[in-house]
Amino acid sequence: MTILIEHIYNQVADIHYLTQDQFSLELCGSKHPSYLRSMKARHTEASTAVLMNLMEALHQRANAMRQGNPHSVLMNTAVKYDDLANEVGEEIAKRSLKQTETSKWVREALVRIINSLNEDKSSRNYTSPPIIIC
Repeated sequence: MTILIEHIYNQVADIHYLTQDQFSLELCGSKHPSYLRSMKARHTEASTAVLMNLMEALHQRANAMRQGNPHSVLMNTAVKYDDLANEVGEEIAKRSLKQTETSKWVREALVRIINSLNEDKSSRNYTSPPIIIC
């Protein structure tokens, strides 16, 4: 099922044309330009990690549109990228809600690990708290 990522690709290409190879490399964070084509051929879903890369890349494009001159065309384009990023985020959230099969111990262990990372300031290389998808 590649419906979501194909939809996102088509929407991004409508905003600013790019090839499937460029989409795979630049927005999905893939190391292989044929990532999107390969997924379509195998009828597989994008991984949650790829969706997270895609969401971040869309958000970065929106922010780039907001830099400098606040022209209405640029602002409208930024809104389109943000809307697409939110669509991807909704898919990530839906996936996380489906993970109820994970044992209570696994969820608690992940919370403990994240709390210990938050307490260890030397290992902190992010400005926002981490997101757990479980």
